[in-house]
Amino acid sequence: MIKKKQHFVSQFYLKNWAGKDDRLFALINNNVMPMKTREVAHSNYFYKVDGVNDDERAFLLKEVSSLAEPIKSMISGLINSFHIIHKFSIDVNGETEESRIIKTNAIEDVYCIVEELALPSLDIIKKEEYGEIDIFGYSYVVRYINFQLARTPAVKNKIKNSTESLLRDKNIRFDSYYMIYSLIIAERISLQLINKLYKLVVINNKTNINLITNDNPVKNLNPIDKVEVKLFLPLSPKQGLLLEPSELPDEKVKTPLEDLSKSQYYLSVTDCYDQDYISKLNLITWNNKERSAFSYKESDLKILIS
Repeated sequence: MIKKKQHFVSQFYLKNWAGKDDRLFALINNNVMPMKTREVAHSNYFYKVDGVNDDERAFLLKEVSSLAEPIKSMISGLINSFHIIHKFSIDVNGETEESRIIKTNAIEDVYCIVEELALPSLDIIKKEEYGEIDIFGYSYVVRYINFQLARTPAVKNKIKNSTESLLRDKNIRFDSYYMIYSLIIAERISLQLINKLYKLVVINNKTNINLITNDNPVKNLNPIDKVEVKLFLPLSPKQGLLLEPSELPDEKVKTPLEDLSKSQYYLSVTDCYDQDYISKLNLITWNNKERSAFSYKESDLKILIS
């Protein structure tokens, strides 16, 4: 079935801010109102790719060559499928129902797979059973954060503004290229952070102030001119995730991942009782939104509007 309404912030994620009736509070056009998670952070056919031409295929396959398996083969397969669909639509002057489903659903399906792989570790974090997260669970959470970073309209528009004219000179259409490239960006950043053994910090919010989120929820807290990133993702009203550079010596960072069986190498937990710090994180999240912000309580957003 073709998915018309496609979320760029997943409903699974947004449900962390929803009450029993599956409603959260959303800032829409400067008004705060209760809305169901399925009604926010989506756009019709957002992930649709109409196909890739010969130049787009060659360019994307070159970009994907630096990735690791199995993501490398998965994205390469998508590129080739979209290329076949493009040639078929030209040669036959039409398309099949199967090709329409692939064009519309395939990219979102990859994001869903990444989310499903991270679910067990995210559930462990929510239950505060951190010792059960192994190095592979850690790597799935790193991907979860970076794939969410790459999939929003805000990030797409930033990249479009800086690259569209350059790509056009190479016969590459931005809208056909970017949805596939967003997967490549997300995996490339993930591999860099995993290989550097970035620390995943769980912030347990012990204050009476709830964390909020938005339609562009991952924020780099470091200045843009700094090489190393420090990524923050609100996970729920009472938990947030930070990915920050490792403090381990280089020889330990270079240890093969499967040999790092102790979670203290890549995971830490902090209980935060500092209301000013939580308020600061909320202000950062508020300022990083593109159009909408979301909260568990109406007052969590209204205090920021004022």
